[in-house]
Amino acid sequence: MAVTYYAGDDPDIAVNNGESWNSYTDSGATQIFRVSEVGAFDDAPASSNNVRITTTPTLLRAISSIKYKTDVQDMSDEEIDLLYQTRPVLYKSLSTHDNPNHTYYGFIAEEIEKFCPLLAEWNDSDPENLIVDGVQYDRTTVFLVGIVKRQKVQIENLKNKLVELKQKLTTIKSTLN
Repeated sequence: MAVTYYAGDDPDIAVNNGESWNSYTDSGATQIFRVSEVGAFDDAPASSNNVRITTTPTLLRAISSIKYKTDVQDMSDEEIDLLYQTRPVLYKSLSTHDNPNHTYYGFIAEEIEKFCPLLAEWNDSDPENLIVDGVQYDRTTVFLVGIVKRQKVQIENLKNKLVELKQKLTTIKSTLN
């Protein structure tokens, strides 16, 4: 479990020399905080993005080792084809941390949740009322690998069919001559 220390305006929380603390300015006041990675490598949930800080706050990291997984199975073609239902968009961010003039690529989380809730990122600040809040973009590559593998088979089949048709054409030409 990650531990987050907030100094904020609290003079009782001291920032020691040599410690790694981060700060940001919010409404004119400097907020100081530190995220300790205690347990970040002991509890690695598959529900996190590459790195994610939950609303509790807890620091999570993405994992891929079989030792963290159960009930492993191949995705079906129908599941892989869910990616075709996405609507890639361009947008400008409303976040105060982003440049308001910059255009970003992405998806709309609410649209992703409708056809593939496993790609949705959920706001867990109220466990009784989870709302979709983001997209697990790193997980979309799993769908793409499935699509590419299927297309590779289709391309190989088409190449073989082309060779077969060329051979038939050669036979027909030689018969006509």
